[in-house]
Amino acid sequence: MSVFLEMDSKFSESRRYEYKIEMLNQMDGPAVIREFSSEFEGGECWGYNRFFRIDLLCKDGYLVDDRLLFKYYVRAPNYYIECLDM
Repeated sequence: MSVFLEMDSKFSESRRYEYKIEMLNQMDGPAVIREFSSEFEGGECWGYNRFFRIDLLCKDGYLVDDRLLFKYYVRAPNYYIECLDM
């Protein structure tokens, strides 16, 4: 299974952001967590081609009632970039 984040195309300047994607285990097991920092441009995607094996989603408790649960976080690497984004 692949998971990606895409920068809204209205942003024209390239900026570096830190991001974290979590797939929650619905059977009280551990979450799958991936963190990275990438240079984003408007309309560009970053993420993981091999986030998790599809054949293990049900067995390991991530896919329950045809539903996957994700949390994601995106943040500027410093206060200056955060202010530019406001």
